[in-house]
Amino acid sequence: MAAHVIKFCHFFWLLKHWLDDHSLFPISLITNELSFLELIFKLLLLLLLVMFLGRPSLVQLPFRALFRCLHSSSHHHQHQQQQPKLVLGIETSCDDTGIALLRASDGAILAEVTASQTALHVSNGGIIPPVARDLHRSAIDRCVGECLKTAGDISARDLAAVAVTLRPGLSLSLLVGCQYAKKLSAKYRLPVVPIHHMEAHALTAMLQYDQLRFPFLCLLISGLLCSK
Repeated sequence: MAAHVIKFCHFFWLLKHWLDDHSLFPISLITNELSFLELIFKLLLLLLLVMFLGRPSLVQLPFRALFRCLHSSSHHHQHQQQQPKLVLGIETSCDDTGIALLRASDGAILAEVTASQTALHVSNGGIIPPVARDLHRSAIDRCVGECLKTAGDISARDLAAVAVTLRPGLSLSLLVGCQYAKKLSAKYRLPVVPIHHMEAHALTAMLQYDQLRFPFLCLLISGLLCSK
């Protein structure tokens, strides 16, 4: 009997953390008026009642199935924590759709894909914002897929965060990247890192010069964008 009680408490503790971590059903919703110990006590009474009725299988079978599921989820979560943290970068500030995957620990770029719109805009005599927006929309999903595949068949579930250009730039183009980043964030529960376009240009110097440290002086010239 004691073994069943211990397993039940362990199961409920795993269930609580699994529900909280996955935001499916926060345990606080059912513990507003009951303390955690009171809730466990009442569930224990229910478990013992069913067991003493001579039908332990009614409780044991579903508990065993859920227990295995929770353990599997816990092991999967631990496996993900051991993997290197990967950040997906999305750039759609103007007329090129740029996607890159980097390793957060050392900033190494594992893969990058760019879909250029230059040829079409040259034929139009300049960048037309609605046209640039539509081209971003048609290219961004393909670029993300190619980038993840080039990096070694990485899945979006392996990502630790999504970084996306927030400003400055063409508003219609920026909106495409931001919306895509929000979609990935909602689907895979990823944090979104907003990136200032001009600051990012300045920081690319650190990719070329490993020994460069803050503070450093940088001359940044832009022929199209301005920023406060």
